[in-house]
Amino acid sequence: PSFLVIADCIKVAIPESSTLIHQSKLLGHVAPATHTPSGQNGAGLAAAARQVADRGAGGQLGRELLTTRPTVGPCFARDRSALDITNIEQIESVLDEAGVQWVINAAAYTAVDAAETDPEAAREGNAVGPQRLAQACATRGVRLLHISTDFVFDGTKGQPYCPEDDPNPLGVYGRTKLEGERAVLGAGGRPLVL
Repeated sequence: PSFLVIADCIKVAIPESSTLIHQSKLLGHVAPATHTPSGQNGAGLAAAARQVADRGAGGQLGRELLTTRPTVGPCFARDRSALDITNIEQIESVLDEAGVQWVINAAAYTAVDAAETDPEAAREGNAVGPQRLAQACATRGVRLLHISTDFVFDGTKGQPYCPEDDPNPLGVYGRTKLEGERAVLGAGGRPLVL
């Protein structure tokens, strides 16, 4: 199967230089032969349509996904400027260009404390963006694996949580991530939430 990994932090300040460093390291490591840089059309994207596309240059989880992923084909790494999941036009363009079968969404507004003072930014990154991504995937028959958080629970269970457990987020971050889970599952298609 072919994959697109979306794993940059939404609306969390990442110094430009570190994003570029991570991006170029990832590109050199994962896709030296077929990568087409963001904004360019060419044989790289067409040739990789059944392979792996990746945009995980800025986020911690994205970097780990890239580092530990099984080798199933070349990757495309893009930072948030190449694919902001709150921008439906960018989502549709990237999905149409890459032609992937799966999207792994690890993008999120991850500033837990800041979410309390900027709930709208948290909602955009954790609920609105994933909903738009899920809808675009569903209309194209692309499977979506949406990665959430344990912050959708209150932490009082005393043992690991199961999918059947009732969520009870305690703050804005957890509430917006739960809203995102529900939006993804309600968007149609066959999404999975981890």
